[in-house]
Amino acid sequence: MMDYPVRAIGLLTICVIDTSLGGGQTKWEKLNNILDENDFSTPPWRAKRGKSTVTMEIFFSQIRRTEVNKVEFMFNLYQTWSDTRLSFDSKSSNDIVEISRRHWDKVWQPDLYPDSDLSSNRPDVSKVNKLMWVLPNGTVTLGLRWTTEFSCRLQTVQFPVGKLNCKIKFRTFSYRNEILKLQWKKKNAIHFAPSSFENDLKIAKYRGKSCTQDKVSLVRTSCAEVGLTLKMDYSSSLLRLYLPSVFVVIMAWLSFWVRRDYVAARTSLTTLCVVSMITEKMGVNFLMPEAVGVMAVEVWMFVCLSFVCSALFEFICVHTLTELERKSKVSGNSNVTKADAPSDEEVPHFNKTTNASVSVVRTPLRRCGTFLKSGQLETCAKIIYAIGFVSFQITYWAYFLLFN
Repeated sequence: MMDYPVRAIGLLTICVIDTSLGGGQTKWEKLNNILDENDFSTPPWRAKRGKSTVTMEIFFSQIRRTEVNKVEFMFNLYQTWSDTRLSFDSKSSNDIVEISRRHWDKVWQPDLYPDSDLSSNRPDVSKVNKLMWVLPNGTVTLGLRWTTEFSCRLQTVQFPVGKLNCKIKFRTFSYRNEILKLQWKKKNAIHFAPSSFENDLKIAKYRGKSCTQDKVSLVRTSCAEVGLTLKMDYSSSLLRLYLPSVFVVIMAWLSFWVRRDYVAARTSLTTLCVVSMITEKMGVNFLMPEAVGVMAVEVWMFVCLSFVCSALFEFICVHTLTELERKSKVSGNSNVTKADAPSDEEVPHFNKTTNASVSVVRTPLRRCGTFLKSGQLETCAKIIYAIGFVSFQITYWAYFLLFN
């Protein structure tokens, strides 16, 4: 007989506990229970035949160059829109409820994609990098992590000190502009991490705007664009482009200090410098982008190649002048050896013969306008070569780095 009251009390206690637990559900549990029973994957404007606005915000975590005119962007993209079907009661309007991962497909999401990208992917380490939360008024925020690569327009006049103009466009694929509009947050829509840029890139300016008039398909869809102007630093190019060519030009100048009669040594050294300069210029041609107009690095390579070739040309001139001087001395000595001891009457005749032979050798030099000896020409070439290259350095860096 006593078993029945005990059982009744036990059942009543279980009911009370179950009721208290049911009434104490959290907002997260309530919202996810609603999603268990309903499917809100249809657009939120279908019921009221209206339109929606998606407000966007972007946070760049890393920006780096993969090639001369290609830049890879790693960023977090946050999209916010209103879906009143997901509204719930709350004491505070700032309460945030995270939607469970298993319910993501039951909530409508904009089908954004980066337009004109070369490659894109969304990281999934260790799981898909995605978040979705809801405010009490039905405001939904979707966060995605992207890695995209774009081809940027390169201002090549100052290359490799030029600027990159990058445009990152986000577009919807299946919704017309009349029913779904993309726009950036009015204030502070674009953010950068302190260490987002590589050492050779700096941000010059950036701007977010809409590009609704940019028609890329038969369906005119909404579009939001981020315009970035990146300035390339020349410090990374000093070791790869400029310093090697400077060393080659200096080596060509050092050949002036080798004795003129060491023909094999000077010829080998100057020829090696010319070949090295041509090889480096060919390597730079593979690095440079296709562009119209003369670039700074092309001017640099052309002038350096001209200096190296002038060193070879100078040695040819000095060697030719040295040979003419040697022949002049040989012919003069032979005339003196073959002649007999001159008498008082033959002295004027000997002087006339010697002067005639010397004048025959000097005549080609006078015709070419050359009145310097080979040693004097060598000394002048050393000074002119060094002063010319230093002057070019000052002019080049002052013009392309300060005045442009």
